[in-house]
Amino acid sequence: MTTVTFSNALLPLAGTDATVEASKASIRPSLFARIVDALQRSREAQARREIARVTAMLGLTDSDRAALARGELPFRS
Repeated sequence: MTTVTFSNALLPLAGTDATVEASKASIRPSLFARIVDALQRSREAQARREIARVTAMLGLTDSDRAALARGELPFRS
C-alpha cells in the first residue's frame, strides 16, 4: 500500500502560507470596508460612553457591574 502526502514546505513560491499572508498584508482594504470599520468603531465607542454615563447616573460600583454582567439585578432590598 502506498501513501502520498502533500506539503508546501518544499515549494516556497507556490502559494505557501507565508506568501499568501504576505500578499494579504499588502492589499489595502476597500473604501467600503474602511467605512464600515469606521462606523463600527464609532458605534462601539458611543455604546461605551452611554454605558459609562448610565453607570455613573445610577451610581453602580464595580461589584454591581460584575453582578449585572452575570445576569443578577443590582437592586438592594
